[in-house]
Amino acid sequence: MDRRTYLQAAGAAGLATAAGCLDGVLESSADGAVLGPPEQDLSESSHPTYGDEIPSFSVHDPFAEETITDDQFRGERALLMTFFFTSCPDNLCPALLQMLKTGQEDAREEGYDGDVSFLAVTFDPEYDTPDVLEDEAENIGIDPYADNWHFLRPEDNDEAYELVAEDFGTPVHLEDHDHDDEHGEEDHHDDSHDDGHGHNETDHGDGHDQHDNEEEERTDGTHVYIILLVNENGIVERAYPGATQHSVSDIIDDLQAVVEG
Repeated sequence: MDRRTYLQAAGAAGLATAAGCLDGVLESSADGAVLGPPEQDLSESSHPTYGDEIPSFSVHDPFAEETITDDQFRGERALLMTFFFTSCPDNLCPALLQMLKTGQEDAREEGYDGDVSFLAVTFDPEYDTPDVLEDEAENIGIDPYADNWHFLRPEDNDEAYELVAEDFGTPVHLEDHDHDDEHGEEDHHDDSHDDGHGHNETDHGDGHDQHDNEEEERTDGTHVYIILLVNENGIVERAYPGATQHSVSDIIDDLQAVVEG
């Protein structure tokens, strides 16, 4: 059905990231952090990065039938979290969910599943109903009822925008598009891709990304594909913008180190 555009693009000013590594070798961790500083300095990004405290949140989980808050994990569990919408036109959102699922599987196999929770926040709750989320979970092989997995569904799209774009500084935007009864979509996105610095590069149809630096933040005109790793004290240990370009095994290594730390 026809839906009007509801999430406006956030300003690109906070999206720029430093392309190079940190100057020198920093030996000490940020206050409250377990890991040392990352190679890439993301401190100018709009989203939380290394050493930042995670923004407060209070969002309903339709499967646990309870409101999930950041406070309930403090002193209890590390977090691996991302933001998504099920009508994502390029299959990167399912890839983000798959990466979290892989982390959940490792936690179960290695015996630290009680020390970490996995949070997937939809920023399109008006379309991503509990039934739609359950279908997505089934397609990917996620158990949405697991104790350490939470699909977080804000009350409406305005609340979702405030949480994801404003509180977490992760710009999101959806074009007008139609959904058919089979949970498909008529894609009305243009052929340009935000380079993560507020500029658009045109897809010339050759199947190759126009970005030279695989570590830079990227959007497809929809949102920044990001995963956040947060320790049990609510401090961000790692931000992985362009997360699908990162090795999931490296992310899991970081997660294990944070849990063990």
